[in-house]
Amino acid sequence: MSVPTIIRRVRLGLTHPRTGNVRHYRNDQLLTRPFSLMIVEFAQGEYNLIHLDKNGGEMTDTFHDSVEDALRQAEFEFLVKPEDWATVEEPYR
Repeated sequence: MSVPTIIRRVRLGLTHPRTGNVRHYRNDQLLTRPFSLMIVEFAQGEYNLIHLDKNGGEMTDTFHDSVEDALRQAEFEFLVKPEDWATVEEPYR
């Protein structure tokens, strides 16, 4: 199994409003808007779009079969465009 790797990262700004298309909950409480997002490749063909708080803590995530699916999900939730993402290659803790 490969080492999980962060492959995309974006800090959400004014151009990335919460669209209301998706609502994420924890313990029956609606989560606040994340500070940033990252896409992590856990294995070939297994990607998670991870929502992070301002301290870098994980809030929630969604599973995707491709990077493109994860990018589309971020656009669906926060209007993040493909060009907004930074391409990185960092080990995921």
